[in-house]
Amino acid sequence: MYSSTLENFTIKSGAVVWENIQTTVLSDSTINAAIITQLQAKQTAPNTYTTEIKNIPIDFEGAGYKKLNAPIICQGTMSATVTIQTKVGKYKATVTNIKLTAPWESNPTPLETYAIKKGNQYRSPFKNHISKIINHTLIKKTTVTKSEDW
Repeated sequence: MYSSTLENFTIKSGAVVWENIQTTVLSDSTINAAIITQLQAKQTAPNTYTTEIKNIPIDFEGAGYKKLNAPIICQGTMSATVTIQTKVGKYKATVTNIKLTAPWESNPTPLETYAIKKGNQYRSPFKNHISKIINHTLIKKTTVTKSEDW
């Protein structure tokens, strides 16, 4: 099985997978509760949670791009499957089945269409721009924080 890594992205068996490990000072119970409430995830096994993100806007501006220089596919929305695994002091988000929907499209396109060329190598536009924007959006979407009780 060939594997190639780029900015939290890995090609595994012809599919693009995004993984990010974050450390946290939150207690286990707080992090687990935050995953359920903030990410609307369901517990599927001990210390494992799964959720679907559907049609979230891709944050090209937060990644440092303007509408004029952001790839058009990154000006639409994204859907994916997110799995969160927790350990003491950290959690890992794994995102699979990533699909992008351009502003003019109604049907989503798998990220692999834009990311991979023959031989499981990354396409230049993905390496140079698309991966940075999607990486920023997924970090923002999967980061869990302690909610303030007012």
